[in-house]
Amino acid sequence: MIIKNKAALTRQLVFSVLLSFTLLSCEESGTVGAGFINESEIVADTITISQLPVNSVDPYLGKLNFSAVGKFNDPIFGNLDAMALFKPSIIRGDIGDLSIDTKAFLRLNADLENVYGTQDNEATFRVLRVEDFWRGSAFKMSDQVSVIEGGGPIEAEVGEFSLADFDTTGFVEFELSGNWKSDFIEYYNNGNENRDSLYRFEDFGLAIVPATDANEIIYTRFSTSRLLLIDPADDDTTTNIMLDWAYDVERTPGTVPDDNLVLSNLYEQFIQFDFTDLAENLDNQNFVRAELVFKANEAAMANSLTENQGRLETPPFRIQLGPSTDIAYDLGFNSISTSATYEEGFYRFDITELLNAFIFAGTDISEVYLYAAQNGGYLSFNTFFDVTASEDNAPKIIIFNLENEE
Repeated sequence: MIIKNKAALTRQLVFSVLLSFTLLSCEESGTVGAGFINESEIVADTITISQLPVNSVDPYLGKLNFSAVGKFNDPIFGNLDAMALFKPSIIRGDIGDLSIDTKAFLRLNADLENVYGTQDNEATFRVLRVEDFWRGSAFKMSDQVSVIEGGGPIEAEVGEFSLADFDTTGFVEFELSGNWKSDFIEYYNNGNENRDSLYRFEDFGLAIVPATDANEIIYTRFSTSRLLLIDPADDDTTTNIMLDWAYDVERTPGTVPDDNLVLSNLYEQFIQFDFTDLAENLDNQNFVRAELVFKANEAAMANSLTENQGRLETPPFRIQLGPSTDIAYDLGFNSISTSATYEEGFYRFDITELLNAFIFAGTDISEVYLYAAQNGGYLSFNTFFDVTASEDNAPKIIIFNLENEE
């Protein structure tokens, strides 16, 4: 559910500081131009933000560069439990005659340079059959997908591997067996015209789930993973790419520091600003630049993990102009956005063009989204000081104006 809360920002001028800059000339549009003029004085007005309109949306988690799998209890961001879904392809028109003795191996690729959680390289993972239909292109975090744990005519475990089994290039090979293998071979050998549709809609693929000893999350790369079918009679190997993939994750909240706000690319929280009133009250004759500034709680991030645990460093955060008919898709895949600059704990978003677009072109800026970027499937979290924090740490808008001559 998307919660739309367009609470207007209450602005309060806190202080003005005279700065000396070498300015670029202003074009008639009010944007900063390319020619130099004499050094001038700039007034920097800092505007406090009294309210952050926080919304949520259901993210797409399919067909990303990386699929998370594992579990980790992050003291700030909570208990995360992720499983990766995948489905090997059967090449269209490639009708084989695979023996029941054919051996199936998964050659799985993963990024082991960016492990979230404990860095001991000791966790194990299981491969199980999926019992619900899913499609990576439409898969969302709220979608319910179950795996077959055991019992009945279908064998539960198809394969397993350990982090210690990976080679130095990030690959591991392990055998897949049981009923899934015999079912796959039956689909592969099926010569009927509807073979491909039967496979797509009747076989639900496989899932990689963490074993009980896992205390870390790794990132699998299914676009470079392969299913190897080896005929023991003539030692012939057939290589199949992945037809589809996604990941599913459950998160229970952690302990967020007081006066802090958590943002992540699971979009359980993102911020939706309305900058209309701000733009209407600007002195467009003297306005030069505007920045939206957030401060990350670097101390909390650094002190919340043990020496042998890790997270991704400084996840990317962006702003994007709405409105959107599919916010989850646009936050995840729309490339028309502005990334924040990051330095010494501060994220700075340049909102100059947004304000100028309203002033000079009447562009609707009542929905501007601030969010954690999709980041290719890596789970990205950070905690920021919110509006209840001290004046130095709280979010703010800085407006740079040419000083009026009296």
